[in-house]
Amino acid sequence: MAYGALIISMFLWGGSFIALKIAYLGYHPMFIMAARLTLASLFFLPAARGLGKSYRKGDLKWLVLMALFEPCFYFSFEAEALRYTTASQAGMICSLLPVLVIIPSALFLKERITPARIGGFILAVGGSVWLSLVSEGTESAPDPLLGNTLEFFAMVFATCYTVSVRKLSVRYSATSLTAVQAFVGAPFFLIRLIFSPGAFPRAFPPGPTLAVIFLALFVSTVAYLFYAYGIQKTTASTAVLFINLIPVITLVASIMILKEKITPVQIAASALILGGVVLGQRIRFSRA
Repeated sequence: MAYGALIISMFLWGGSFIALKIAYLGYHPMFIMAARLTLASLFFLPAARGLGKSYRKGDLKWLVLMALFEPCFYFSFEAEALRYTTASQAGMICSLLPVLVIIPSALFLKERITPARIGGFILAVGGSVWLSLVSEGTESAPDPLLGNTLEFFAMVFATCYTVSVRKLSVRYSATSLTAVQAFVGAPFFLIRLIFSPGAFPRAFPPGPTLAVIFLALFVSTVAYLFYAYGIQKTTASTAVLFINLIPVITLVASIMILKEKITPVQIAASALILGGVVLGQRIRFSRA
C-alpha cells in the first residue's frame, strides 16, 4: 500500500508541471499558489481537531519548519522556475531529490550513506548543470538556466521537507501533516498575493481554472497525503526513490500535451542525471 501511494503521488506531481504551465496562461503565479492552498486548507478543516489531539510540546517548530520548506519556499521557487524553463526540464531537475536527500538523511535520520551514493550525487548535479547550460530559450521558456537553477533550489527545500516529514511521521498521521502544510501555506501566499501588483485576475478562463482546481484538489491534497503516508511506512531515502518516475511522466506529458521539444544533447544531459540517481540508489540496495 505504501508503494502504491507513492506511485500515485508521483503521477500527480508529474502532472503538476503541466498543470502549472497551463494555469500560467491565465493567472499570475501568486494567485495560483494562494488559490490552490486556500482550497486545500478548506478541504483539511475537519483534520484540525485530530492535529490538536496528537500535538506534543516542542513539535511546533518542526511543524512550522516543515510547512515553510514545503509548500511555502518550495512553491515560491518552483512557481518562478516554470516561468523560465520547460515543464520537461523542471521535471528532470526534480529527479535530483533522491540524491539530495542522502546527506540530511544520514545526519538527522541516521540512514546509511555510501561512497557510491556520494558519487551519484556529484554525477546527477553535474548533469543538471549541463542540461541548464545547453538549453536555449524559447517563447514559453525564455531563460532555462535561470529556471532550472530556481527549480534546483526548490529541490533543496523539498529535501528539507522530506527529512522533516520523516521525523514527524512517528507521531502524526499523513492527514495531519498535510493539513499543517495547507494551513500554513494558505496565509503565506495570500499575504504575498496582496502585495503582488496585478496578481488578481480580471477573468477566469476555463483551461487555467481547471488546472488550478487540479493543483488544489489532487496535487496539494491527495499527492501530499499519499507521499506523507509512504514516508511514514518506509524511510525517507526509499520514498524519494520514487521521484525517479516524475521526469519520465513529465517528459511524456509535456511532449503530448504542451508539444515541447527536447534535443539530443538535452537527452544526454538528462541521462547523466538519471544515471547519477540510479548509481546512488542501486548500490545502496545491493549492500543492504
